[in-house]
Amino acid sequence: MPSNRVSFIDAPVAKRRGMNARYSSLVTGLTMGIPMDNIRVRLIIEGRVQGVWFRESTRKQAEHLGVHGWVRNRREGAVEVVAEGPEESVRKLVEWCHHGPPSARVSRVRETAEAFQGEFISFDVVYSY
Repeated sequence: MPSNRVSFIDAPVAKRRGMNARYSSLVTGLTMGIPMDNIRVRLIIEGRVQGVWFRESTRKQAEHLGVHGWVRNRREGAVEVVAEGPEESVRKLVEWCHHGPPSARVSRVRETAEAFQGEFISFDVVYSY
């Protein structure tokens, strides 16, 4: 296949493309469980976001959504998040970060799209700057 993008190929599509069913099954098996819509974002969340359980609440929300990555406090008082996973789930986490837990007061969220790396297996609170 000429593309670097991993994709699912079912038997009918493989046949139309002149591929044999064995190749189709192999490709489908290798890509099973790797959604095509994985994304990665980095967020800088500003406002009253430290000392209000923002990090732990973010971790719980990410875990609920099936998003992987980390969250940490920054020296200047903001919170930083790196999140990877299915686009819809990551977008829901980003939306949640615009308000955070009840005691937070978010004034600004800066979002930067990054290349998906698939480097995380969980979502963690990082305790260093």
